Amino acid sequence: MDSLSDHLKVKTLQNHSMEVREIRRNARNWRLMDCTVDTLEKMRHAVIEEIEKVEGKLKLENSQFIDFIDSARPIEAEETRENIETLTNSWQEFNKHLGDIDNAILERQLQLRLIKLFRGRKGYIAFEVIVTIAIIAVIGLVIFELSSNLTEPLATQILLVETGISIFLLCEFFLRLSLSSDRGWYFRRYWVDFVASLPISILHFGRVFQFARFLRLLRLLRIGSTIRTVSHVFRGLDKIIKTFQLNLLKRSLFIAILLLLFGAFSISAIEVPFNNDLSEWRESFWWSFTTVVTGGFADLYNPETAMGRLITVGLVLVGFVVTSVFTASLTSVLMEDDSSRIERNQKSIEGEMEAIQQKLDLLSGQTNQGLIALEVVAQQLSNQSDKTALAKILVEALLQHFEIIHASVHLWNDDTAVLETTFQQGDGRIVYDQTMPLDNSVLGQTMAALVDLENPASLDIEPITESLYDLALLRMICPMVAHNQVVGAVQVILPEEHGRYYLYNRAPQTLAHHSALAFKLLA
Repeated sequence: MDSLSDHLKVKTLQNHSMEVREIRRNARNWRLMDCTVDTLEKMRHAVIEEIEKVEGKLKLENSQFIDFIDSARPIEAEETRENIETLTNSWQEFNKHLGDIDNAILERQLQLRLIKLFRGRKGYIAFEVIVTIAIIAVIGLVIFELSSNLTEPLATQILLVETGISIFLLCEFFLRLSLSSDRGWYFRRYWVDFVASLPISILHFGRVFQFARFLRLLRLLRIGSTIRTVSHVFRGLDKIIKTFQLNLLKRSLFIAILLLLFGAFSISAIEVPFNNDLSEWRESFWWSFTTVVTGGFADLYNPETAMGRLITVGLVLVGFVVTSVFTASLTSVLMEDDSSRIERNQKSIEGEMEAIQQKLDLLSGQTNQGLIALEVVAQQLSNQSDKTALAKILVEALLQHFEIIHASVHLWNDDTAVLETTFQQGDGRIVYDQTMPLDNSVLGQTMAALVDLENPASLDIEPITESLYDLALLRMICPMVAHNQVVGAVQVILPEEHGRYYLYNRAPQTLAHHSALAFKLLA
């Protein structure tokens, strides 16, 4: 064992492992936003074509479904109904991809305009960093204000700072809105940013709406530069982001926030005469949280009024539904990798089995046809008295009965030591000279090796194959030997995928064996 060589191989493998990890990291961090607008447009066109194909299949399945029902065939109707369900799911999935691509196109166009506005990517990134800091600052101020008993001067200062930041974020929202290619799309997608940026805390009732600023946390998840920076430190960040992008998960969170706010305000308005502590925002909000999430309201406060109890019952019941949906969605995300992998493997196996079955059916039919063709051609070859006519029958039979696109017969001339092209037919891109010397071609090398042998008939002659990569075709050379002498060769060109089938390896060679004796007798 060469220890030095093994040591060098280990070092090489270590470098390879780093490359593999880099490839994996790049694949995991890839997003639609990383593509150019042109690439996204091509993706969009491809997805639309797939949607149209699925819709065509759906219409066909629907017509069959109606026919099966009208003809009272319940089993076939049920199978068709399942096919319609599968196709509908595919249609919905493709439309989801189309929506993601449309969003990515609009986001990408907006990003490019911002980059142009700030005169380069560095300016754009600096702007995003400033916005991120402003978001974190305003959220921190809200949390600090709600969790502390502030003096009047300090509360006023915080109010001024918060209002200034809110105005800045509101300007940032309208800037992006004005630069967006579709302003309606932008407002529908980022209306939360608009609500959370409103400086309404300066009003008397503005404290109610301060919690809307917590929705600005969603903004942090949309800033690409922040995500890319933090994802190098926190490997699970991408998974968290994908988790909270689920529609069902987002809806449950949104409903939970509305329930918390509704419960806090309603219980403080109704039950304050019986419990003055509920007038404090922190106490009412905490009561609402424990009621919605755990149903444990009685540990903190048991409502005295009928309306308060009715509200409590509603919060508990709806809270159970919301938390259940949230938990189920989170579980589905955590199990998504394994389930998706199993589903992909299953579809892959089903696809391979279907392809194998199609090939078996094709090969079975072609084998039967090929055997019949071999018998018919063998009889025709034995009745010819001219070499050219014999070669023509052989070539035409190969083109007619098999998936061969060009065939030619080359006879060996002992006197001149060259191959003479007796007959050729098929694809016009492939043309052979009338005489072919024993040069460096595969045909020439094959014939040269046979001519030099003293007893070529003792060999178990097999066809020689060569790939024509520029044409995606396969060349097959079938030598002809009779009475222990080299007669020539049959050369065929066929699609490369057929070269794997036994029939296409043996049929031309079998016909070459049959015709070899006929050519020898006519010599």
